[in-house]
Amino acid sequence: MNTPQTPKPSLKPRRRRQHGLALVEFALTLPVFLVILLGMMEYGYYFYVAVSANNAAREGARQCTLRSLGGCGACTPSAAVDYMGNVGMRSRTTATATCDSTSGTLMYTVRVAVDFPTLTGYPPVLGVMPASATWGNAMAWGVAVMRGQ
Repeated sequence: MNTPQTPKPSLKPRRRRQHGLALVEFALTLPVFLVILLGMMEYGYYFYVAVSANNAAREGARQCTLRSLGGCGACTPSAAVDYMGNVGMRSRTTATATCDSTSGTLMYTVRVAVDFPTLTGYPPVLGVMPASATWGNAMAWGVAVMRGQ
């Protein structure tokens, strides 16, 4: 008597048609990766300019206290603008200084504002970085207060 034989299972796993699947996955993940990468670069550049603006304000306040000579006088914090010139942002920097002597001591406050272009040229998104009135620019501020002599 002849018995029907059952087919033997193949040792090779069956492969479905997956040609091009890696390309589709790459095409879907690449834009997300690029957005994250450019966002990290923009945020790092913003912090670089913000720290530089804060250091520039400190230099401007130091300049004002050294020139005060015991009284509140008009001080133009050119050292702050010069400091931002070392970063390449001289023309984009504004610095103002005020003096307060109400408590009997001289206190100079220097404020530095930098209106700088973003790396990508797009305006800041979602309020993460302060936007400027100029398209594609961001704002960074620095404030320093020092006691006069």
